[in-house]
Amino acid sequence: MKKIMRGLFVGSLAVSLLAGFALAVRAEDEKPMMEGDEGGPGRIERMKEKLGLNDDQITKIKDLFKKKGQENKPLRDQVKIDMDTLQQKVDSKVSDGEIKKVLDALSADRQKLESARREIEDQLKTILTPTQQAKFVLSMKERGREMMG
Repeated sequence: MKKIMRGLFVGSLAVSLLAGFALAVRAEDEKPMMEGDEGGPGRIERMKEKLGLNDDQITKIKDLFKKKGQENKPLRDQVKIDMDTLQQKVDSKVSDGEIKKVLDALSADRQKLESARREIEDQLKTILTPTQQAKFVLSMKERGREMMG
């Protein structure tokens, strides 16, 4: 059970890391997706600064993130529900079979979220130059180190 929980934690961290950068951008009047997340405007500014984006790229990326953020909101919400359900099942000390059902559902939803992240990444490749793509990948690596402490 500890291995499964550790795997879930590491998996969720990886998904958060990779998907969070792209999926967290929101319209300026919406609340941030995650606690501690500054939301859309700050994220786009950081991307502009780190990647050297031009105005056309900024517009395209904002549109992409807004569209995909809206499309993926139900999936992100379902992952949150899955996590809450998992916590309830663990707290209630239900059978391993019941917990496994929730873990399977959570795993399937995370795979869908990962697929959505890859789709965004593929679309970003059409907007960014190869040098900007490299900077993006390297910034994700650095962000992972920051999150890991």
